[in-house]
Amino acid sequence: MDGGEEALEVWRVWRGGIECLGTERAWTADDLRAAAAGAGHVLKDAGVAAGDGVAVALANTAAFPVLLMALLERRATPLLVFAGTREAELRRVVEEMHTAWVIHDFLPGVSQLVPGVYPVAAEISFGPVSVALLRTQRKTQDAGRLAGGCHTTVDVTCRSQSEEDGASPLLCGAILHPTSGTYGKSRYCVRNQRVAVAEARNYVESIACYDRIRVATTTPLSHAYAYGFGLMASLLTDSTLVLDPVFNPKRVLRREVERPSNILALVPPMARALARLAARETPPRLARHTFYAGAPCPRDVMEEFRGVFGAELYAIYGTTETGAISTSYDGSARLAGVGKPLRNVEVQVRHAEHYAALRQGAGEIAVRSTSMMQGYLHDGAVEAPGDAWPTQDIGYFDGTGALSLIGRVRDIINLGGMKVDPVQVESVLRGHPAVLDAAVYPGLHPDATEFVQAAVQVNNAGVDEVTLRAYCLEQLDAYKTPLRFHFVAEIPRTPSGKCLKIQCPEFPPSFILR
Repeated sequence: MDGGEEALEVWRVWRGGIECLGTERAWTADDLRAAAAGAGHVLKDAGVAAGDGVAVALANTAAFPVLLMALLERRATPLLVFAGTREAELRRVVEEMHTAWVIHDFLPGVSQLVPGVYPVAAEISFGPVSVALLRTQRKTQDAGRLAGGCHTTVDVTCRSQSEEDGASPLLCGAILHPTSGTYGKSRYCVRNQRVAVAEARNYVESIACYDRIRVATTTPLSHAYAYGFGLMASLLTDSTLVLDPVFNPKRVLRREVERPSNILALVPPMARALARLAARETPPRLARHTFYAGAPCPRDVMEEFRGVFGAELYAIYGTTETGAISTSYDGSARLAGVGKPLRNVEVQVRHAEHYAALRQGAGEIAVRSTSMMQGYLHDGAVEAPGDAWPTQDIGYFDGTGALSLIGRVRDIINLGGMKVDPVQVESVLRGHPAVLDAAVYPGLHPDATEFVQAAVQVNNAGVDEVTLRAYCLEQLDAYKTPLRFHFVAEIPRTPSGKCLKIQCPEFPPSFILR
């Protein structure tokens, strides 16, 4: 069960570096390893030990990889948390996950933690960034049991700090990645170092330009996408990782003029922001290879990006549970959908008979890969994923072998047997000149049957339901047109751009139970 030290091994021989925008500091690999060794001594002196759960709430600076690697050397269990997580949510995570420590920075404009919530055990400085090690008073972490199959379990309880040699090999030196919680409670994936490196190798083998290059990521390293595609792939290829502590479109465009990146990783809302800003100026040439992930990219965003920069947006489709699944980049042609599965990844389309009304050959996507998580960790237990993981996405393969997505299993709205794809309706709504953003999801009639409703963000107070409904009826069948519209100040989204439909107006609680 031991996940090995693969991430540490590539870290120890890495010959790249990190550039941190905003802090205006460049670090060589040797600088970073020396800083990690020093941080390791601080962690040891403070009492951080094998099996200790450590919530890591750090922005995109050199402190993130330095502290992450120092924790892995200590064989602790880092739990990656978005840097902007507010105090109440962070405290909930700490309590729910029985976390012994919190590592937090106090970068202006990023940190939300109020000093004094937890006792400060130590402080570490990384240039202008101050990092605090906070003690939560949890001296032990009970990892519960690992489901070894459908029915059998294996005890993997982590022992106390004083019993370091007996700590669980499943969790010690592994990383806990949060899922988005798009449809409710967030969950945490156990991904050991072996699968983390396997995922990065799949990226590198599929994208030939990865070789001692500049990789810029505008998304949080705490997100599985930036962690694998940015950090781990850069370590494997002796590349320089360029980090933005806070996404600033003007700064990103200026950087790409002064020192262009070879790869730029972002999410769809960032692509839209860059295109709209550049359209008002003389647009620079962006990185030769620009990739997006985290959420589906609306067609209008891709067309706007292409029109402004003369460059394609390539999809990286994957899940935190399985790692990267596919990429549309093949070095020459633009592929349909999200592209073909990566090497060492098998994608299955299941239960097609249930989705024939949407499209012939469409079904539920399941994945088997070398980068599968060990399982979910929650309520003191780890649930093993089995030999293939259902992604909850619906899609199909076209004649070229490329995978296209239709929507989420829970997204599809069932109107008495008539199926509605929310993505199609959202695309139509975003085409209205007054609509900035939209989310489409089911509502419930008193008799528990479903209807189509939409939350919309508009830039014109004169737009009303009648106007939007008439607009939709021009392009959609009547049954697909929203029956109810909710006008909101902003569509709730995760940092990676995924819509939090559970937070939209009148989202039916029973929907998440289907």
